[in-house]
Amino acid sequence: MDTQFLRFIADIWPDCTAALARNSDENLITRTIVDRVGRLSEARRCLRLEYHYEPFAHTNSGAAISKGQIDIAVFVTREREIYLAYECKRLNVIRPDGRRALATEYVAQGVMRFITEQYSENLPMGCMLGYVMDGDWKWAYDKIEAAIMAKKEALGFQEPLEMNLPVEPIQRFVTRHTINDQLFEMHHALLPFPEGGP
Repeated sequence: MDTQFLRFIADIWPDCTAALARNSDENLITRTIVDRVGRLSEARRCLRLEYHYEPFAHTNSGAAISKGQIDIAVFVTREREIYLAYECKRLNVIRPDGRRALATEYVAQGVMRFITEQYSENLPMGCMLGYVMDGDWKWAYDKIEAAIMAKKEALGFQEPLEMNLPVEPIQRFVTRHTINDQLFEMHHALLPFPEGGP
């Protein structure tokens, strides 16, 4: 399902980048992707997308409470608790004072939400989607790898990182983590804007 969804994103990505400004924020990029993929007839036949999906937890009395908002949830059934979650983050952001990797935020405010099971309770995998604003996915990958290694114990990280087959122009890799003695896979997808930025 991850590969199929990324193929749909790759199909609409040129139109997305044409519609987005160089400094577009994460939510605008994510909404544009969900909107464009949602218009594809092939995508509508095989999956359902939700933007800012809220998984539930329950109080002791049984009341449903929000566990936060997942940027994109992909469903293939009507089961509310079975989904593929994507947390989206901008990387390689160009600011007046220079380029910022934002890889530390990618790990702390993205990957960690899966490791703590905020977004992935009882699920075997989760996904990160990194918007590489300047197009340099290799630099983004190196910075993410360093940020993961700096927090490897907290992440329950199991070495090594594995590069996966790309879905052009998306670059993919997998990290494996131990959560409560269970193996958990994080699928990472780096989605580069055209070289030179949007």
